[in-house]
Amino acid sequence: MSDPRVLWKAISARWIAAGAIAGFCMFDACAQDTCDTATQPQELMSCYQINFEKQQAELKRLLRKLQAVVAAADDSAGIDKKAVNGNLARAQTNWQRFIEQDCHAQFQFVGNGTARDGVELACLVRHYEQRIRELHQWAR
Repeated sequence: MSDPRVLWKAISARWIAAGAIAGFCMFDACAQDTCDTATQPQELMSCYQINFEKQQAELKRLLRKLQAVVAAADDSAGIDKKAVNGNLARAQTNWQRFIEQDCHAQFQFVGNGTARDGVELACLVRHYEQRIRELHQWAR
């Protein structure tokens, strides 16, 4: 389901218009890490938003952990700690730019439907999940 048009058709009935997303969750589906049990558009959008916010916090935590791992690395190992941290920071900045552009392109591709915000948010969630998995491998 990588084609945004297919994704849009599959979920369009479940999304709501922009601006109607609640800033808090009052649904049982949001207490879970997945939004599979969400049945109403408001539930789904709220659930995705909450999961996205959790992922943002987890990503920040992992980046701090990686910086600590680099700082604690054995100096005799020949690791250029400054270069590692600089490359990590640049990679993160470039990754952020990439996902913003990628997800906004999917948002634009959907057109003027009410699903476009959901498509963009789902795209961000997928990218964050992948980046978190990658950083977990690094931070071991």
